[in-house]
Amino acid sequence: MPMPRRIDARFATLFAFVLLAGVARLLANAPHSPIGHLTPLGAMALFGGAHLTGRWKAVGLPLLTLWLSDVVLNRFVYFGEWVLFYPGFLWVYGTFALIALGGRLLIRPVTPTRVFVAGVAASLTHWLVTDLGVWLGGCTNPATGSLYPHTLAGYGECLVMALPYFRNFLVGTLAYSGLLFGAFALAEVTFPALTKLRLEPCST
Repeated sequence: MPMPRRIDARFATLFAFVLLAGVARLLANAPHSPIGHLTPLGAMALFGGAHLTGRWKAVGLPLLTLWLSDVVLNRFVYFGEWVLFYPGFLWVYGTFALIALGGRLLIRPVTPTRVFVAGVAASLTHWLVTDLGVWLGGCTNPATGSLYPHTLAGYGECLVMALPYFRNFLVGTLAYSGLLFGAFALAEVTFPALTKLRLEPCST
């Protein structure tokens, strides 16, 4: 009789950290939230990319958490109904996939300097790529009421208008990265079993 597989404590803990980041995102977007606009999403993607084994887990779990929190926010904050995908979501989800992959490349091994550099790189990536989608998608400049022209100057104007969002994303990414990576490092010291990667048995 085959023995039941034991729960991978490391994976379960990492998954819980990713889900907690998703909950923090919901709280940050709640009405009158004191931490509004400081999103943990960049940190969540970096954390998953750096710690989760396997590309599909490292990218897929943060994206799944992003999507689930999106669905809840679309229902109760943004649209007032259950919206599974919003216009331009591919730009956003593609950006966070890139950030998670960046976590795999830039934060191994995990050090404070690597986390900081990856956080800045993730924020720049989010700013440049998502606003490229805004620019190409024909969005309206809130300052002028006219469409951003499809020129390099128009893209630059779009980036300038998004600077406050870039600042908030950067601060949120760095702050939550410190919390996620720091808390998990402390957990690894406290519970040494979390540092062990369980290897799957080879099939014959």
